Amino acid sequence: MLGAVAVLGRGCCPDHIVTRILGEQELPAAEDLGEDVKAYPWHIDNKYYCADVHLCVVPHKTLGERCFGEAVEACLLCFDGSQKEGLRQAEEWLPFISLWVPEVLILVCERIHDDGVPLQEVQEWCVRHGFELVELEPPELPDEEDDFPESTGIGRIIQALNAHVWPGLHMKEPGRSPIMGPHVGDVRHRNRDGNERTLLLQESEKSSRIGHGVETETPTEHAHGDGALESDIQELAALTTAHGDPDSGFERLFEKLKQMKDRAAFLPREDRKAHAEKVAKAFWVAIGGEEDEIAGLSSEED
Repeated sequence: MLGAVAVLGRGCCPDHIVTRILGEQELPAAEDLGEDVKAYPWHIDNKYYCADVHLCVVPHKTLGERCFGEAVEACLLCFDGSQKEGLRQAEEWLPFISLWVPEVLILVCERIHDDGVPLQEVQEWCVRHGFELVELEPPELPDEEDDFPESTGIGRIIQALNAHVWPGLHMKEPGRSPIMGPHVGDVRHRNRDGNERTLLLQESEKSSRIGHGVETETPTEHAHGDGALESDIQELAALTTAHGDPDSGFERLFEKLKQMKDRAAFLPREDRKAHAEKVAKAFWVAIGGEEDEIAGLSSEED
């Protein structure tokens, strides 16, 4: 069976989410996988690979057939952000999700409402259970001046699913690194350990909505920043030139780029662009580009 995305829960209709991911006005014909689980084909075709995936609507609490459970790679858990009981109802799905052991875990709602579950409570829940929170209709748009803009809504869900290494994917250019791709630095689910750090960062980014302070880096962390960056660049250079399993290298690149983005998020705004510039130039050289081709690209010439 193809890799599967389990879409379940209540609040924002799972059928509606599948329709939006597919970019259709209505659902196409579904394949019945048993236990009322309906599968809709989705062909992922991006710059680096193509893959066929099943978007599976799970209408009630069930593990489904064995082949379905073994195929689940991602889970979109829907809940009603306007209801105080919304999060508790979502939590009832966790015993089933834990047995599927998906790598991608996203908690989805239309929007967090003031009279529903508090945003801070939802974020703490996500950190505790390893989910990323995505609001389909967020009240705030990303800062246009941010050097590391965040995707939101259904676009963020599609982006996260595109960044996953799906079983049976076909690399378009096996010898080429995906460094400069559209999803670079925005992959949050590469490993379960990384989820907590990512969600803590997301909480700090949205702190203005809940009126509490955020932690900042210590002088010691800042002092070691340049050394860590150089170490990361050296590792990425090695990954771009290493031979072996292309899928394994593809996954490791995403992991390393995610770590670098998290580190950059703690830098002052004026330092972010310089950080991104240094990394991009190092990547360009690492994948065989000529340094003089990008010599004019600097923050001083903006």
